[in-house]
Amino acid sequence: VWWVAEHGRFPTLDDSDTAFNTRVVESMVKNDFYAHMGFTPDLSQPVQRIPGLSQYDEQPLYYYLAAIPVMLLPDASVETQLYGARVVSLLLFLLTILAGWGIACELFPAGHFLRWLLPLSVALIPALADIMTAVNNDAAAIAVGTFFIWGSLRLLRWGFSAMDLVWVMAADCSAAPEACWV
Repeated sequence: VWWVAEHGRFPTLDDSDTAFNTRVVESMVKNDFYAHMGFTPDLSQPVQRIPGLSQYDEQPLYYYLAAIPVMLLPDASVETQLYGARVVSLLLFLLTILAGWGIACELFPAGHFLRWLLPLSVALIPALADIMTAVNNDAAAIAVGTFFIWGSLRLLRWGFSAMDLVWVMAADCSAAPEACWV
């Protein structure tokens, strides 16, 4: 997310910024990330790479969205930029809850208790709330998936509608854009 905000493009495996990597690891040490891991990184040396899962081969749409608030906070601390990016995930979580409500409205009649229980359940699943408020593209995938299900249910329930078809196709193409343009 930071690379996209700073350089305006998705990073490649060869891209690295030692100064930023060092700032991130310093922030992680300061916030006790390594407290229970049995080691603390050596901050006397510049950090060439931050260990962890590589995301260079993933779909970049989420990272471009999450980079928007980071671009608005260029001189802020790493922690503040992280919270800015997490706001995007939170908004996607709220959209997922909205889609859950829409799905419930398609499945259950007005006044049925599941119309409010389904979105409430989605909002209160701890693991989902954790994933949907972190900086990762799972938040976008889950939001897009729920909108795809909601649109598909509308097509099944109400029959063909150009708007619903565009809705489902847009959700499908945002999940895997390379499949839509081949």
